[in-house]
Amino acid sequence: MIGYVAYFKLLGGLEKFLYMTVEEVEAHKVKFAKGYDRPDSAWKTNFNGMAKKTVLKNLLTHYGIMSVQMQKAFREDVPANGEDPRLAMPKFDDLTGEMLEGEFTEPLAPPEPEVQQEESAPDLTAQIIQAAIESGYTQNEHSARNTLKHHKDEFQNLEHGVLWFKQYRSYRDQGESAAKAAELASGKIAA
Repeated sequence: MIGYVAYFKLLGGLEKFLYMTVEEVEAHKVKFAKGYDRPDSAWKTNFNGMAKKTVLKNLLTHYGIMSVQMQKAFREDVPANGEDPRLAMPKFDDLTGEMLEGEFTEPLAPPEPEVQQEESAPDLTAQIIQAAIESGYTQNEHSARNTLKHHKDEFQNLEHGVLWFKQYRSYRDQGESAAKAAELASGKIAA
């Protein structure tokens, strides 16, 4: 085993993955897991499972839909017969319990280099708004533009903007005012 990978794709097209080497997982364990060296620790008894959980949790924490409002929306939107196409699992009928083999390829490069994105700030803002709507961090373009009035700095890229919306939504769900949520979200993603 040389590393662990987690991946997801939203209906809106946003795809994210996170790869951590075994060494990175070990460093994460030492930094964040209290009692990892105890003999009965899950890190000692089930390292592989804990490593998978760590990578998946880190990916979802940074890019996943974690707000209570989004969870409610997904629950309420499930068809009555229980067959939700968003939750369909891929078919693995051709597998015989063997490990899948192949090469890991890097994801496709972003459509535009960062220099072009910085020059076309209105296009980047529109992309951020659209991605935030698709991710459920804001309801519509009007709401998103009103929310952005509270953000003081320019976004570095699309991911930076969506992450800001995610953090902002989280703070608003916790009862913070719009201005305070924007301030906290800006501080969180700058750190």
